[in-house]
Amino acid sequence: MRAILHDGDGGVFRSALRRIVQELDPTLPLFTPQTLEEVVTESLADRRLRLQLAVTFALLATALAAIALWGAVAQSVLDRRHELAVRLALGATSGNAVTLMLRTGLLLIGLGVVLGGAAGIAAARTLRHLLHGVGPFDPITFAAGLGIAALVSLVACYVPARRAASISPAELLRET
Repeated sequence: MRAILHDGDGGVFRSALRRIVQELDPTLPLFTPQTLEEVVTESLADRRLRLQLAVTFALLATALAAIALWGAVAQSVLDRRHELAVRLALGATSGNAVTLMLRTGLLLIGLGVVLGGAAGIAAARTLRHLLHGVGPFDPITFAAGLGIAALVSLVACYVPARRAASISPAELLRET
């Protein structure tokens, strides 16, 4: 017999339930009486574990993508140091240099958002059965996902560009 307890202190009800069942029929086994909350928690444990793993892998993927993008932009900045030094020496402000470096990054971010959105729509059709509580084409979810990806990408582009623009032109020209 499996009993589900609905409210109150589970320990008090467990002992009272065991006593009542033993009085009614001592041969009747009573397996682990549980509160309704315990039954629900136990039934959701597998889903919760899968969700936690998915979130962990998504965060790791986002971090790896940001690091890779950061490295690519940093390499691009290194390759264009001489050009940045000349521009800064001829009177360009550090803001102009950052804007120049971000322009390329923003173009790539825009392309990535468009392609990522298209891939997300295609994947939503395939993964429709795994989505609980969210429609496969939920615009808020798509906008949030693409917005987070764009923001992470923008930060990964901005930091190396800002660092390169903060170095003095004379120092940059001596290095190259």
